[in-house]
Amino acid sequence: MNEPAQLGDREQRILDFVQQRTGLYIRSAQHQHAASAIGRAMRKAGSSDPRAYVSRLERDMAALDELIIELVVGETYFFRFPDQFRFLAQTILPELVGRLRETAIMRFWSAGCATGEEAYSLAIVLEEAGLLSRARILGTDISKAAIEQAGRGVFHDWALRGEGQSRVMPHATRRDGSYVLHSELRQAVHFRCLNLARDAYPPVAGGTGHQDVIFCRNVLIYLKPSTIGQVAAKLYQSLSPGGWLVTAASDPQLDAHVPFEMVQGPRGVYYRRPLNDATEPERPAPAGAATAQPASRIEPEDGHQDIRHDAQPAIVELARDALAAGHYRRAAELTADAAADIDLACLHVKALANSDTESALAACDELLNVHPLSTALHYLNAILLMELHRDREALGMIKRVLCLDRSLVIAHMALGTLLRRGGNLPGAQRAFRNARDLCQHEDETGAVPLTDDETFGSILIAANHQIASLGDSREETP
Repeated sequence: MNEPAQLGDREQRILDFVQQRTGLYIRSAQHQHAASAIGRAMRKAGSSDPRAYVSRLERDMAALDELIIELVVGETYFFRFPDQFRFLAQTILPELVGRLRETAIMRFWSAGCATGEEAYSLAIVLEEAGLLSRARILGTDISKAAIEQAGRGVFHDWALRGEGQSRVMPHATRRDGSYVLHSELRQAVHFRCLNLARDAYPPVAGGTGHQDVIFCRNVLIYLKPSTIGQVAAKLYQSLSPGGWLVTAASDPQLDAHVPFEMVQGPRGVYYRRPLNDATEPERPAPAGAATAQPASRIEPEDGHQDIRHDAQPAIVELARDALAAGHYRRAAELTADAAADIDLACLHVKALANSDTESALAACDELLNVHPLSTALHYLNAILLMELHRDREALGMIKRVLCLDRSLVIAHMALGTLLRRGGNLPGAQRAFRNARDLCQHEDETGAVPLTDDETFGSILIAANHQIASLGDSREETP
């Protein structure tokens, strides 16, 4: 049996830096590949001195990105492990269709999507099933360069080998020796940078919460054992009750870390968050918050909730509990006749947003007529517009939020996301820096306004990652 390759001091020094900066962990069995990857990355950077190269990695995000690509972006092509896509089409999708309302939005996430082949494969499966119009697909990866390539939707023959050739061809045009995906497929997937090991999720603006299906294949093998448990817990919380997680056969098992249901299927085990499991980490009540009355004090004998002024703190609590448990219809019913109360109004919009984005937006527009100066409703309106890819309207709305309150950290993050999506990288850089600067003046354990459970510390990490990924974009007026 061959012994694992031993890394030299220079390679180990570089890998130690990568692990410290990104959370990636290269096991001994991967050392031979890692040594070759480091050599290629150093040659591309024109560097032969390991110390000088590490120094460059510290200040040059593009060089670090190139190294990450060499280390972890390996085999990726359309419909890799086709049995898993068949399981999605034949088992998971029929279960979701049978369980969710006909108008409900389905959410899919390709976590560690590399250059996009997996995310677009999901889109093709959904298109073939007639479900693409009611789906939201997110692709994330640690590599900025990979994400930019994914967004272009241009691929060569090698990415379409095997089953991918026949499945992709109806959705692509041959041009200059490459395959260009049709615009409707490209527009069906939203891509963004995300470090599964280091970034905050869910639900920092970016759509990682309430997922119905997450594909996270050949990603966990690059994480330390202690980090795997943390990422597994985040992925679990990112799923809606009843949601599915698909990993690769080579990935470590996750049942020891979180209480997934395990379903045996083609190419190994599939994970599912139990339908009745709506557990969330305990959150301390904000300082000075009033204690809600017990729910039993406000339930009339006919079983309907009587929303009276003295009962509203308890109704808010009931609606929040229903929302956290994934009982979106129940949360919407509890808050349907409470437009005069801003907390209940916001909960009503959130409840609708988890099943029908268009209905949530219509409700939010009506509630803004009642609460025209509510920053919370304006922010929700902007996020819903982003979800529908109506970015021009969302940009105007998020700027209105910041006119009402320039101190809202999460609004600056949303502004940065919108500007980045629109190609205004200097403006995005400035927005993320504004968010960073605001966080630096707060207690890192403090709760960020207008978020469910984000802290200033977690948003600070996310903002710094976005700033670094944007590189040297010079600031301009957006």
